[in-house]
Amino acid sequence: MFPFLKTNRGNNEKTLSDELKDIKNNQPFIFRDPYFKLSRSQTLQSDFDVRISIFNDDISYWINEINTEVNQFYEDNFKNTGDKEIRISLEYKDENKLKFSNGFPQFYKERERWYNFVGFNEPHISIKIEIKKEDGTFTPIPKPQSYFNEAKLTSIGLAVRFTLLLDFIRPDFEGKFLALDDLLVSLDMSNRDKVLDIILNVFAPKYKIYLFTHERSFFNMVKRRIEYSGNSSFWKIRELYQVKNDEGIYSPKDFPSKGFFAQALQHKNSYPPDYPASMNYLRKELEQILENYLPKELFKNDDGSDKKKLNDKMISVKKFFESLHIDNSILNLIDDYIALLLNPLSHSDLISEIYKVDVEKILLLVESLRTQCETLEPRIKKIISRNQKIILVLQKNTTTINEYIITVEDDVFLHNVSPGVTNISTTKLIHEMVCYEIVNNVKGRDHTLAINATQASNLQSFYEISCNKEGITIESDFYKYYFLFNKSVNISQLMTR
Repeated sequence: MFPFLKTNRGNNEKTLSDELKDIKNNQPFIFRDPYFKLSRSQTLQSDFDVRISIFNDDISYWINEINTEVNQFYEDNFKNTGDKEIRISLEYKDENKLKFSNGFPQFYKERERWYNFVGFNEPHISIKIEIKKEDGTFTPIPKPQSYFNEAKLTSIGLAVRFTLLLDFIRPDFEGKFLALDDLLVSLDMSNRDKVLDIILNVFAPKYKIYLFTHERSFFNMVKRRIEYSGNSSFWKIRELYQVKNDEGIYSPKDFPSKGFFAQALQHKNSYPPDYPASMNYLRKELEQILENYLPKELFKNDDGSDKKKLNDKMISVKKFFESLHIDNSILNLIDDYIALLLNPLSHSDLISEIYKVDVEKILLLVESLRTQCETLEPRIKKIISRNQKIILVLQKNTTTINEYIITVEDDVFLHNVSPGVTNISTTKLIHEMVCYEIVNNVKGRDHTLAINATQASNLQSFYEISCNKEGITIESDFYKYYFLFNKSVNISQLMTR
């Protein structure tokens, strides 16, 4: 914190770090040779005490300023839907403030020992995290490091750190820059996205950004975001490697870095154009879009292995879109060009105008699909895994409940279309199920039954057929009768979270 904050409540150029270093290096002691006796000037001591008091006041002032902003910054940028509300505050208590010690060693035989004497304690700032209770009050969390996971703790720390960069602390001026070195390594992918949004949208317009990482996946993620934002001209993206010279000595050398989409454009626009190379990079870009923005489960086979072929991936995505009533017109148009994407050398005339038109059409389609998938990503959530058991609970009469333990064949996803509108993907059911009655709260014997193809076609069919069989009125919101296996929540409740 101290290197970011100026003394005199921001009105001096000197930082708190500089002032603390100055205080440490200018303690009011006089060393008198040759007797090695310590003495002090009362005037120097008095001035020194005043200086420490001003320093402490500066810290208290800045902590108050940070505390008024940090929670709003955390709320706007890091809080997830459904998270409990927390309150972050920095504390600089009296017992932890910088103080000068009045105790003096009476005699030292060696000059070096005097230099090891510390005449004041180090300032100590603590962070307090409180969580909101159901009655609306906040209670402190005694050990946040045990209560929160590493990603959440990092998010809280970054909220404080980023607050130090806001305009109320650092007004705009020419030449401001941020150097960020792998600050996102401990965050999961969703939180990385949030921090990247902060860097690109909040600070990049005001600061020159130097963003370093050794992690390839994050490097590619940032690179894609910059390319798709249309702001590539404002950035230089480089890769650093150890290169061996003629004498066998390695030294670092940096190279320009280009994504698949940019390379596809480059090969299309080069002279002479290399359309097959452009197609190859577009195929790679298409696969990367699907795998980076859509649920990973779509690209897994039933045995857990990865789908390798682009055709298979496209089939899964089309089925996924249809299940959630997502517009798949772009996917269908891309599908018309799949053969060309998979084997660009099969075209009869590799430099013809017809081929050029095809390449340009695919470029636009792939870019449009990326926009669509990027919009979808935060709105899609998996609620049930394939081969997971769920329970249909039906109240037959005032004393009897029928329960059916069924197994879903496919992963089940939610699509938050808009506020108050949520679609849920369909799934087939495994044909074998278990059912039993509960009469007056007493569970009966399990029965294992096989269900037919119509019953197993989807959750709605199984619900309606079961209701008709038991003489129970069918309701439109049938998802409220399907519970997770531990009965903690039903699917309707999951849809509104």
